[in-house]
Amino acid sequence: MAADAGVTVTEVVAPPVSNGTPAAVPGTITVGLSGAPSVEGRLERGAPTLTRVDGYEPALRLTGAVLLYVAVDAPGQLGAVGTYLGGRDVNLRYLCVSPGGVGGVALVAVGVDGTPPADVVEGVGRLVGEPIMAPMLVEFGP
Repeated sequence: MAADAGVTVTEVVAPPVSNGTPAAVPGTITVGLSGAPSVEGRLERGAPTLTRVDGYEPALRLTGAVLLYVAVDAPGQLGAVGTYLGGRDVNLRYLCVSPGGVGGVALVAVGVDGTPPADVVEGVGRLVGEPIMAPMLVEFGP
């Protein structure tokens, strides 16, 4: 059924250490959605953590609402996004930038309080120019 919907899920289980006890490294879950970025995560200290979005490695704890986008990094861009969101009464909880290598492209994750309206999320896309991955709001548990 999942494959018919374009969803693939892979679990990587770490092998036990030599004395037979479970490995210290927890398993990794990879989720692929047709037409969406590939996503990986694992438990770190008991909390679900996003460890990869396509080629980016954000190490981001999955709690609350997160605004994700990929864009060419430019001076003042993060400040402009923060000012824009604040001007629309969206409180920022955290900011995580994961560079993607050559070219100044980065995955940006902005943790926000509450759920910003769709027009605010779209406004971030207009603000950062031509995003490589358009801003999307992802909501996780508390």
